[in-house]
Amino acid sequence: MVVSSNGRSAWLFSLTGSIERGFEAVDAMKKKILTEISGQMNCFLHGGRPKLRNVPVLLSPYFAGTIAHEALGHLAEADELPNTPLADKLDERIAPEFVGLSDGNVPDGHGNDLYDDEGVQVKKVEILKDGVFNEPLVDRERAYLLGVVPNGHARAESYAFEPMIRMRNTYFEPGDWTFEELLEEVKLGYYLVSAGPGQTGLDSSFTVGVMEGYVIRNGEIAEPIFGATASGKALDALSGIRGLGRKLDFENSYCGKGQVVRVSMGGPHVLFEEGIRVV
Repeated sequence: MVVSSNGRSAWLFSLTGSIERGFEAVDAMKKKILTEISGQMNCFLHGGRPKLRNVPVLLSPYFAGTIAHEALGHLAEADELPNTPLADKLDERIAPEFVGLSDGNVPDGHGNDLYDDEGVQVKKVEILKDGVFNEPLVDRERAYLLGVVPNGHARAESYAFEPMIRMRNTYFEPGDWTFEELLEEVKLGYYLVSAGPGQTGLDSSFTVGVMEGYVIRNGEIAEPIFGATASGKALDALSGIRGLGRKLDFENSYCGKGQVVRVSMGGPHVLFEEGIRVV
């Protein structure tokens, strides 16, 4: 949706879909789309430019999923691994011990499959386990070279393409905080709900547009913000994670890496005490 008002212009969107459900999913999809567009419209019409600096940032499951996929997941794809900061960090702690990052099949996941395009059974990969870089995503060739077991992440857009290493459904593992408890931890900060266009690098750097976001004051969601971007280095920001919510949620989407494949990205709510800058 393209909108313009009082000298402002923006495009608003909501992305959803399913490969496992039929028409019974439509009502839930309508609700998701209307909720997201309504929130984005509120920020567009009433939001102010962000003014706070170096404050805690609470990410929604959808926004956390963008970081999980774009800024972290691609680094763990074994064909990219030699060119990333994770190249020499296998079995090394890079996040607090309560932080996990996984990829595999999930309920209604857009990237679900029984087998990959090399005939390997899809398994859950704990990329980060107890804060340790535990396992990369591999195809048969990289598995052999690294001396690990293939984990079902060779994917092709269609029969006309050669399989390459791709994510499926990438997400932060849930923690034990409620959403209200995470909010109460923030005296002054931001709540980022939905992410827009952005850029990422193989050094884990990211700059992502904020489609819907709010100021947090004294543990409560306050005024909306507009025209904001969130940036940082995901590997540096990991150490700033304060807490993870209990409930997982996902956005069904697509990923392009020379080929387009279905993916999901998500997690729980994630509170970063530092490491993400909103401007």
